[in-house]
Amino acid sequence: MFRSIFVLFLAITTCPKKGIGQDLPDDSTYLIKARNNAIRVFLDSMKESSPVYQGREFIPYSQSIKGSPFFLHTEPVSGNLEYNGIDYPNIRFAFDMVSDKVVVKNYTNEYMMIAPSEKIRRFVIGDHSFFRPEADIRYRGLTDTGFYEILYPGKSMVVAKKSKKVQYYPGEDIPYQFTLYSSYYVYDQEIFREINNQNDLLSIFKTNESDVRKYVRSQKLHFKKNKEETLIKSAKFYDQLLK
Repeated sequence: MFRSIFVLFLAITTCPKKGIGQDLPDDSTYLIKARNNAIRVFLDSMKESSPVYQGREFIPYSQSIKGSPFFLHTEPVSGNLEYNGIDYPNIRFAFDMVSDKVVVKNYTNEYMMIAPSEKIRRFVIGDHSFFRPEADIRYRGLTDTGFYEILYPGKSMVVAKKSKKVQYYPGEDIPYQFTLYSSYYVYDQEIFREINNQNDLLSIFKTNESDVRKYVRSQKLHFKKNKEETLIKSAKFYDQLLK
């Protein structure tokens, strides 16, 4: 029985995958559903022995720290992740932004496991897609080997490196708090360039800088007030000008 399930699993998981920032044609939808169903049957058959549930146990942070170490949520949620080259749909996990690790709820939902980062290529939580850069020329400029969020997947790709640190705030009712830090990068001329201010952003779009500057003003975009919206809309507008 297990051998039959495993053969079916291998056969169907070779069907086309929907990668981050990529769309598959409508006629491949049934293949995605078939692959996801096969993976679910495979996971159910292996239970806690499934590779995705392997790793060392996650030790929760002190409850005396205000906030959450995780991305978006306070507890693991259902999402998709690519583990060791295989897409696993509807796995309960969280992104620990302090340690830059993915923690997976074990099969029986009793505790969480720290997944080996080197085996995770990408993951999706809600509408947010993350990837781990490979050591090749496509990711020049991204010096951190951790996980990056894809904010805009176009030609002028925009990514963010987000992390949290435990900071001490004297005078606060709860002095120790999880604090978010973000760095932003835009892909330009075969390298990701870090964007620290609006001038950095406009310098990347120098071939159409005047048009982008007018667009930013017309849309009332301000890098300091809303970095992500400004980066995404500006990059998307610039790419449209190049068509």
